[in-house]
Amino acid sequence: MADKKYVHLNTGKNKMVKSPVIFESIQGAKRRTLVNKYHVMGMRELFWDSVADVLHERYDVDKIKRLFFIGDGAGWIKESTKYINLDNATNKLLLDKFHFKQALNRITKDKEFQSILKESILTNQDKIINDLIKIIVSNNPERVDSISQQARYIINHQSSIRQSYRHNISRSMESSISHTLDSNFTRNPKSYSQDYLEIYVNHRMNYLNGYNLKHLYFQGLSIDVKDGIKTFKTSKIE
Repeated sequence: MADKKYVHLNTGKNKMVKSPVIFESIQGAKRRTLVNKYHVMGMRELFWDSVADVLHERYDVDKIKRLFFIGDGAGWIKESTKYINLDNATNKLLLDKFHFKQALNRITKDKEFQSILKESILTNQDKIINDLIKIIVSNNPERVDSISQQARYIINHQSSIRQSYRHNISRSMESSISHTLDSNFTRNPKSYSQDYLEIYVNHRMNYLNGYNLKHLYFQGLSIDVKDGIKTFKTSKIE
């Protein structure tokens, strides 16, 4: 699953930090947890290449049969299937149920209308969807732009919505991004140099993945270079 966070730079601009989480399944009933989760964070253009590298490092990719890409439907998330394309696996794009329900709630607060819209989307009933949207717009002429925008969002992601319910995958990246990036980089007024921000994001990613940052630092003091490849030496520091 993937989302992003815009972090303020000291140049007055914002920088998008992309943050997918790789996991194998979801377990638990009341308190649901991700199995073997692994965070990947970055800001570079060829970002999904680095995610593909992580998959190849952590798994025997020949044994992977299905890959689900879960998000809010943003273009950069959809691009993931172009860069992560395993020989034996099928790729499926899923719209996070949180964003689907949020769009329904922005269209109408009427629970009956929401229920009909949801069922019509899941059963691919385009005529019912369009007719119901027209009724809602006619009853709320002052909100026509907002309703139309949310309706287009749902209609454009019908297939991804149905995939989410078909495979019963429900997990919101909103709560994850709040704990992983908001808490450190955007919750309080701050600004960063882009070069240092990349270092800080990398540290945050390593920490979330269970690495000991002090140990990594001491390893980094002694680097061996051979044929252009850098590797850590065993640090002599106690």
